[in-house]
Amino acid sequence: MSYCEETENLLYEIQLHTEEKIRNLFHVGFLIESSQTGNSKTFFDLIFTAKYLNGLRLVLSKETKSEESRENLEKEYMENLELLIRNIHILLESGNPDVQNIFKSKYFGLSPECLLNLGDLIADLSLVKNYYNNLKYN
Repeated sequence: MSYCEETENLLYEIQLHTEEKIRNLFHVGFLIESSQTGNSKTFFDLIFTAKYLNGLRLVLSKETKSEESRENLEKEYMENLELLIRNIHILLESGNPDVQNIFKSKYFGLSPECLLNLGDLIADLSLVKNYYNNLKYN
């Protein structure tokens, strides 16, 4: 399955602007395409949450003095991760079942590989949010 030229151009612009490669180009493209069927708010919620999770992951990677603070951050991370996954499911629900299965096996499993893949997808979606923020504020 491929996506339209407009999505392809958008992905190119995002990579050009952020000077970073989107690792899961097809999957991000599919989510962008899915958002164009009346789910644009869900998509913008998704990329906002991805950017937030990316920041939380950086904070969690550093040592914190308070165990309580760390527990609160971990709880916040898990709640937002669930929100991100819910939003992906919303975007996928009316799409191609083959793509749904790809997302399920690549991102939603409990294996270490799936968790790493999900982290990469979060980073990719965070790039998309950075791109839109730049358009909005520059």
